[in-house]
Amino acid sequence: MIPGRTALCILTLFTATGMGLAQDVSTGPSPLQESRTTSTYLRGAASASAKPTQVRVLGARRTEAGVTIEALLLDARGNACPAGTEGGSWLVRSGCRGDALLSEHEPIITGRTWQTTTPPTAMQVLVDHSLLSDGMAPDVLRGVRDILPGILGADSIGVAVFDHQTTTIAEITAPYLVAQRIDQAPLGPSVGLPGVHQAIRNGLRLLADRTDESKILTVVTASNDLTGLGISVGDLVALARSSGITIHVIKVGYSAHGYLYRYVSAATGGRLYTVDPADRSGVVNILREILYGSKHHVELFVARSPIDPACHDLLFSVGWQVASSDTLLADTLMVPMQEREYITSRAVLAVLPDTNEVGLKQHYALLTQVAEDLLEDSSKVLQLVGHVSPDVKSDHDDRALERAGYVSAYLQANGVRPSQIRIRSAGSREPMFYLQQDGTQRLLNNRVEGYYLYSADLPFTIAVGQYATEEQAEDWVQTWGDRGYKAYFEPIVVDRAPAYRVKLWGYETENAALVDARIVRTKHQAPFAVVE
Repeated sequence: MIPGRTALCILTLFTATGMGLAQDVSTGPSPLQESRTTSTYLRGAASASAKPTQVRVLGARRTEAGVTIEALLLDARGNACPAGTEGGSWLVRSGCRGDALLSEHEPIITGRTWQTTTPPTAMQVLVDHSLLSDGMAPDVLRGVRDILPGILGADSIGVAVFDHQTTTIAEITAPYLVAQRIDQAPLGPSVGLPGVHQAIRNGLRLLADRTDESKILTVVTASNDLTGLGISVGDLVALARSSGITIHVIKVGYSAHGYLYRYVSAATGGRLYTVDPADRSGVVNILREILYGSKHHVELFVARSPIDPACHDLLFSVGWQVASSDTLLADTLMVPMQEREYITSRAVLAVLPDTNEVGLKQHYALLTQVAEDLLEDSSKVLQLVGHVSPDVKSDHDDRALERAGYVSAYLQANGVRPSQIRIRSAGSREPMFYLQQDGTQRLLNNRVEGYYLYSADLPFTIAVGQYATEEQAEDWVQTWGDRGYKAYFEPIVVDRAPAYRVKLWGYETENAALVDARIVRTKHQAPFAVVE
């Protein structure tokens, strides 16, 4: 690079010999024009007088040969500077997540410029409209509607909202038609459970058969998945890879689990964006960056070097070092080096505001999916656990068991055999929200959960005591250990106060647990022995 000059963005690409870099020279017209509006996200192509102000990593793809990182060098108006920008140089460092970034790389740089001959992009957008989304879907859809008529090129877009069901607002088509359909599809209140994993699977299926296009799934969510019973994140990633689909996640707020969405996006070549809830109307600017950036970016190829087998995630720092200056513009990205499963093993199947079947109807679609899964595999056994809110002060076990019974009855009405279902009550001992601050939190405390009983997981336990302090519970865990049992304790809530329940574990079948339950009641005089 040329030292001593101001960092300038130029419109042509050149070959940089100082670092052994190879670049493509793009010719022909580009649909991406210069933006005059200040933005922190990609909006246009840079002019010759623009100065770089930030680096953004869009994603990375790992192969046997190495890692290809897609990045943007942006000016203050969100205009992309080309790969060969004068006055600076690209720097790439890496290290295992949690360790120092010790490895420095000399990347092979390729500029990808969006031209009229560039294949179009098909993007499916999924927007969280669950009861934990804080009603954000209307704001996001209004923003999407407003920018769609101005989307450049021949791209196509589809829009859907989701709770535990996915509802299509507009099938994948021309952006201006999608804008019209958003206007014609008013949303009702957000009352359903968040089914993020199922929504992702539905979105991938909508994109899978698209041809001659790059394919992107963008998920806008404020929630964690609560309903994807048995859906593995590993399966979603495998489906995306087999169909050539990149997943990007825009996480609104800070309550959702970032590590899970970071993996889903990074493992498919995308990235995780996090947005403050107050800025959720600005989600559309990120959507535009993802769409434009899929065709207009810089590729930094780093040849693969020996990696510690214990390294689960490789962290890359991608920087632009301004010549003759201490200024370094940088962004980071995690690249998974090992596959994850991350399964929603314990799902919320229904929330019931009262101890009757009112409200169960809105969960019929979710319960029907569970019934079909059980009918498909008759060896599966589903455990249903009823819960009630901590403000239920009497008969909480009976009322929680009644709720689980409603779900069991619906499943059996759909053909599931009684032998495939177990029901039990957790009463008010395991609230999802200890301090109920609103109606949504109370509703989620009044829930029915379900999980599959796999013998390989040794799923059955025996509850043998309940104590006021951790110290007492720990003493009893030791006592049961001395008697030859495997024991642990877990925190619960009793009469709106913390308590600690001791459990024996390691039972592959319900019968084996029942046999030991009789022994601990008679021989060891346990206060109670409840198989769970």
